[in-house]
Amino acid sequence: MEAVNHSKNSAMEAENHVKHEAMAVDTISKHGQALKSQISKIITAMLIFIISSVFIAKGQKIETVDVDDFTGMKRTSTSWETISMDKGSPLYARILKLEDDEDEGYALDLKVNSLPFLTSIDEDAEIIFLFKGGGRVTLKALQFTMSRDGAGVKSEVNISRVNGINPRYPFENPKVDFKSFQEQTVEKFRVYYSNGYKDYTVNNRQARTIQNLFKLF
Repeated sequence: MEAVNHSKNSAMEAENHVKHEAMAVDTISKHGQALKSQISKIITAMLIFIISSVFIAKGQKIETVDVDDFTGMKRTSTSWETISMDKGSPLYARILKLEDDEDEGYALDLKVNSLPFLTSIDEDAEIIFLFKGGGRVTLKALQFTMSRDGAGVKSEVNISRVNGINPRYPFENPKVDFKSFQEQTVEKFRVYYSNGYKDYTVNNRQARTIQNLFKLF
């Protein structure tokens, strides 16, 4: 009889031991699943942050890199980006590099759309950028440029009857000027036309766009 009771007790102990082990394994499994879920959420959040940062900071990009077959000159340009608005019409800009020498060949291309009058920009006419805090960068137009239909639109193939202008402003000292644009915030700028000048304001988003354009080089 004692042997039978001992056998039953042993069996019960064994069963309880198995149950405890099963419960322990189940608890570990649940903790493991919770940990995996938490890690997965952290990784997802990090990926969203990284991707968002890329789109915010790197919406601007190097758009073209080509070499002229006749001169062998390499041309690099950024995408056209909106740097101001004038009565609902965007002003576009891009940075262009025409030489292999890292200190030469940089220029700012500008497209002004919806000009209410026929006008032009004279050779050496200035564009002045003012930064928050009082700094400034002044550039001079490369050549005489006349306003015409469609000159201010971003697309090269877009046919427009809206009067616009597309001047180019070379950088005489790219290292110094680029550093100013990269480290400071543009507040507004002035474009000199043949019949006067016009001031354009820059909002926070457009100011970040300008900074990011110059950070591409």
